[in-house]
Amino acid sequence: MIGKYTQFFLILAGIFAVLGIFSILTDSFNAIASANHFFLILACVFFIVSILIWVFSWAFLLKKCANLPFKGVVLAGCCSVYGSLTPFQFGADALRALLLKNWFKASYSDSLAASMITKGLKFLLISILAFISMFLLFFSQANVFFKTAFFSGFIVIVLAAALFLLPMNKKIGLKIAGLFKWLGKFWKKFLAGEKFFETYSQYLGATSKKTLLVVFLLVGISLFFEFCSLLFCFSAAGAALPIEIGATLFVIAVVLDRAPFLPRGIGLVESIGFFFVSINLPEIASQKIAAALILYAIARIVVPTILSFLLYIACTKKFSTVKNCKNSLPDNVSREKKSKKPEQAVNKNN
Repeated sequence: MIGKYTQFFLILAGIFAVLGIFSILTDSFNAIASANHFFLILACVFFIVSILIWVFSWAFLLKKCANLPFKGVVLAGCCSVYGSLTPFQFGADALRALLLKNWFKASYSDSLAASMITKGLKFLLISILAFISMFLLFFSQANVFFKTAFFSGFIVIVLAAALFLLPMNKKIGLKIAGLFKWLGKFWKKFLAGEKFFETYSQYLGATSKKTLLVVFLLVGISLFFEFCSLLFCFSAAGAALPIEIGATLFVIAVVLDRAPFLPRGIGLVESIGFFFVSINLPEIASQKIAAALILYAIARIVVPTILSFLLYIACTKKFSTVKNCKNSLPDNVSREKKSKKPEQAVNKNN
């Protein structure tokens, strides 16, 4: 546990360092200090609600295919949010699967399959929004850094959506499994991917279209609350955005959030977002734009990460205590059962 504490605080310190450097470069510290606290709290609440809705959609899908306690599954999902501070956010998926395995003996494949379907539907919606933004924005921007960052995030999302949803067709699922089997010739660990995609294709095939539609709608609602969080962060900094600029900025932020090799796109979302808003709304002070983006980083990363880690600690202690209690029961229970059986026999004889 000491290692996890140290790792968590180092990551948190790194996030604050990036945001601190950004605030110094943009001279936005005073704008941050004078931000509207009420609007900032609302922004944090909206983002937490978006996370809860996404976790609910994942738990709903998992509950349909596995006999697990819904409340416990939701708790595992919330505890795993802090694991998203990894490239591609794979840490959160792995942590969810691990917690469900430890707490409820759930299979890794069920948890990961539910995560992949939910993420696939979310990435599909983001891909559609990002594709629209490409025509409105991408080709009009001359900055190579912007194009590279946006395009890399866009490619990750499109490929992930395809990988997660195409196995809905069993033939394609088996072809992907076959690809991993072929890769297994070079590295045996790829063979696990073959087995997983064979099972995952069956999992997708067994999931009804109605269930997928419900999850897709929940994912859309989750994204809406994320968008509200962004707007309130700008309002908190005194830099209210027109809805069309806010919508485009949101798509940019969501895409860059999945950019490879950067945890949650930290630093990239802020710099590219600052560049975009400054060009399109030159009448807004640059300090306020930077302050709003830093507040958004606090709402989307810092607050959810801290709350998730605290919940993880509390739930880990709770479930480990329950597990230890259950492990200490069998000897006593078996003794009671053994002592009760002769008594029942005596009573019958009498």
